[in-house]
Amino acid sequence: MRLAWRAAVVGAVLLALLLAGGATVVRLALPAMQGVFTALVPELRPLAFGLDHERADRVVRVVVAPERYIVIGSKVMEPHPQARANASTLVLQPLYGPLLALWLVLAWPTQRPSWPGAAATLALRLVIVLPFALLLAWVDTPVVLAASLWQLLVEHLAPRSFSPLLLANDVLNGGGRYAFGLGAGVLAVGLTEAVRQRLSPAR
Repeated sequence: MRLAWRAAVVGAVLLALLLAGGATVVRLALPAMQGVFTALVPELRPLAFGLDHERADRVVRVVVAPERYIVIGSKVMEPHPQARANASTLVLQPLYGPLLALWLVLAWPTQRPSWPGAAATLALRLVIVLPFALLLAWVDTPVVLAASLWQLLVEHLAPRSFSPLLLANDVLNGGGRYAFGLGAGVLAVGLTEAVRQRLSPAR
């Protein structure tokens, strides 16, 4: 019962933080996300990459122009100077996986009787999980946006061709972002426990 209450309280606090400041976090990360987007689809030059509104939703939108010849399968498309395309995704979407990772490492019992020991355990978990959480948040939106635009090109040029980018997008949207978040949290809890057990005989 105590674990359930702890999980509920931690989840409520993280959700409140997400709703209150999630858009600001994403806005600050936009330059880094644009860099990933450009690396994924160098054929498309971003004309705009930022926050926007789509009906009642807050989204991240990218507007692109073709930068160079686009080759998919055996088909080639010449860049047209007036061609434009855009794609969008929900602004908070890249934070769902990291939020799940943080929820797991903060809600999982520390098994330490003293407050300093419990705090040290939580701190170590956060040190381990944060790089994974940041990486997931960093690449999620660029992959989704790049795949949305690439899908249009694939359907136009070579509908049956294979694309790793589209596969990565399918994995993320098929529950992958949540699986990666849970996996990062489990890894952080497990590694922290392994470190604690390794150091405990020395004390």
